[in-house]
Amino acid sequence: MSITKLFIATTLDGFIARENGSLDWLHSFPNPDQLDYGYHAFLSSVDTIIMGRKTYEEILSFGIDWPYEDFSTYIVTTDENYTTKTNNTYPLSDMDKKAISDLKDKSEKGIWLVGGGTLISSFLNLGAIDEMT
Repeated sequence: MSITKLFIATTLDGFIARENGSLDWLHSFPNPDQLDYGYHAFLSSVDTIIMGRKTYEEILSFGIDWPYEDFSTYIVTTDENYTTKTNNTYPLSDMDKKAISDLKDKSEKGIWLVGGGTLISSFLNLGAIDEMT
């Protein structure tokens, strides 16, 4: 069974986005050396992604190719009719301990939890985050 990992950028006071959901603060810091802060090494440790719907749609709005095509990605949504727009991406409307356990059993490397506060809170409440970076 693999583990669920949270790898996330936060402000010093614990915020991951502005009140309007904007992530513009992430781009305001100079990075002249183009450091990835361990992101690529982290990506090599996972093969499955669990992502919130709002985060998914935010990434789609960037106007770039879907960066996670090589990962099995599950989009958590309360909309049972939600349709994903990218390859190897599946809607997931039932997120509970059993669903998480099933995904952990399927994953050979690890699971990256990518999402906003609601998704992260639900995983914390279920005791389903094994590692935080």
